[in-house]
Amino acid sequence: MFCSEASLRRRVYIDNFPWVLEHQNIEDMPARKRMITSIRRLLEKKSGKKWLSKSKLDLVKRIELNLYESCFTLEEYSDLSTLKERIIALARKALVSQTA
Repeated sequence: MFCSEASLRRRVYIDNFPWVLEHQNIEDMPARKRMITSIRRLLEKKSGKKWLSKSKLDLVKRIELNLYESCFTLEEYSDLSTLKERIIALARKALVSQTA
């Protein structure tokens, strides 16, 4: 049985910002919220600025979704020790697909 699109979308608040997350498993939501916060903080640290604009927050959401969909396990997805490397790999993959 397939879930309806409405059941795959859920509005959550992370760091006081509304997010509509598409998810495969409701039990993964706490880990995904933590990951969004971790990604945003990592990018803020790198840039030296707060990431509060809608376009930057949308980028964080797209990064998170790509990381979530590319991992085989929640444990692999949640591993913050590899987060920076996974984001770099994702950026390289996006760059290659743009130039192809």
